Amino acid sequence: MAEVSTGQGALSSEDCWDVLTSREFGRLAYVVDGAPAIVPINYVVDGGQLVFRTSDGTKLHSIVADPRVAFEVDEVDDANEIGISVVVRGEAHVLSADEEYRIEQVGLRAWLGHDRPVLVAIEPHEITGRRYGLKRPWRRMMR
Repeated sequence: MAEVSTGQGALSSEDCWDVLTSREFGRLAYVVDGAPAIVPINYVVDGGQLVFRTSDGTKLHSIVADPRVAFEVDEVDDANEIGISVVVRGEAHVLSADEEYRIEQVGLRAWLGHDRPVLVAIEPHEITGRRYGLKRPWRRMMR
């Protein structure tokens, strides 16, 4: 789990970015034909944006048609009974060839093969995060 401020409640903007930077897997929510869709993606943080790879398909066509997206990373630390969740709301756009070269330098690789030639960036408009205690007494009984 990323080092973030202690205690429960809202995370600072800096803590949210620390969590985002320390992860490489999350969930992208976007709109397909007027309905919500959500998919797991791997990503990197580059400057003030999140970048992921995709192929020419429903996800790409949908975010080009309606670039409003949300993205979430989270983690449960069973040993300490805490959870962290960071949500990013923003707009997605396809990167230009010049930007693609820069992203290649940060090591973004497709997890599902090499057929993900399109790079997409999420420009955040809002980032929120929470750290919370977990109340799961049945877990203690199972140990």
